[in-house]
Amino acid sequence: MSEGFRINLYGVGRSGTKAVQTWLAYLLARRHGAVWVNYEPLRYKHRKLAPSHYGWRVHRNTPQLLDTAAAPTGEFAAFCHMLAEHPVNVTKFIRGNGRINAIDAVMKPDLSILIVRDLYEVLESVLRLNWSLVADDVEWQRLCAVGRGRVAALDAVLKPGQENKILVNAAHWALHNLHALEHLETTYAIPYKRLDLVEALAKQKGLDTFGTRLSGHAFSGSIHGDDAITEVTPLKDEEQQNPLARLWGRRFGRERSGSLCRAVDPLPEPKEKAVRGQAVRLKVERHALLDDLNAQVQERLAAAVARQGIG
Repeated sequence: MSEGFRINLYGVGRSGTKAVQTWLAYLLARRHGAVWVNYEPLRYKHRKLAPSHYGWRVHRNTPQLLDTAAAPTGEFAAFCHMLAEHPVNVTKFIRGNGRINAIDAVMKPDLSILIVRDLYEVLESVLRLNWSLVADDVEWQRLCAVGRGRVAALDAVLKPGQENKILVNAAHWALHNLHALEHLETTYAIPYKRLDLVEALAKQKGLDTFGTRLSGHAFSGSIHGDDAITEVTPLKDEEQQNPLARLWGRRFGRERSGSLCRAVDPLPEPKEKAVRGQAVRLKVERHALLDDLNAQVQERLAAAVARQGIG
C-alpha cells in the first residue's frame, strides 16, 4: 500500500505501552512491508536503548507541561518533524504526556493514544524494578517549578530535596496524567485494564489485525527483543563510535532517531517459561494522598473514555 500511517503513543513509565507499541508496529509492518519505530526518542536513539543526546537535549530544553499546542522552540519542532519523516511509523513517548498537543501538532499522526494505568500498580512496578519516573534531581526540580499550584494536594510534596521515592513518582504520575487528560484534543485515552479498546480502535481506523491479539505471547514480552518485529538493517555497535563524535553529539548533534523494522512472520511459538523462584511482590500501602490523586485521574479518564465511543 502506498499511503502512510503514523501512530503516536503516550504514557508515563510502567503504563504498559511497550506491548501496545510492539503490536501496533507489527500490524503496520505487515500492512506496509516495514515500519519506522521510534522508542522513547526523548531518551533513546532506538529500541535497543542507545542513548540519544539530541533527544535528551530537546527534553531538557522543553517545559515538561505545555498548556498550548505551540512548539516552544525551533529545535523542538525540528525534532518532531524528524520523528515523523517516515510515512509509516509508531512513536512511543514516556516523557510526552505534558506535550501531547504540541508534539501531535507537528507530527500529525493518524492515530494518537494515551495509556493510563492505576497509580498503585505503577508505583509497585517502579519499586520492584528499583527505577524512577523522575530521572534525576534536575528533572525533579523542573517538575517542582512547573507543577506547583496545579494540584493543591501536591504543593507540600513539590520541594527540592524530596527523598520519599513514592511521593516523587506519585507526583510525576499525577501531574503528567492530569495535564494530558485535561488537554485532550484528538488523542484517545485508554485505561491500562481496557487494552481491548486499543484493538477496537485499530479496527475502527481500518488496521488489519492479521488474526493477532494485543495480549498474544509475541507482544507481551519486550519491544527490545525480536519476537514480533526486527530491524531491516542491523543496528551499528554504538561502542565503536569515535569518542570525539560522541562528545560533539552531546552538545550539538541531531542524530536520527528510530529504526526501520519488518514483521516477524510467522510469529514464533510460545516459549516454555523458565522455572524460577517466587517473584518478589511489593505492595504500596493505601494512603489518603495517593487515593486522592488516583481518584482525580481515574475520574477524568472515565469521562474521556465515555466521550470517545470506541468499539
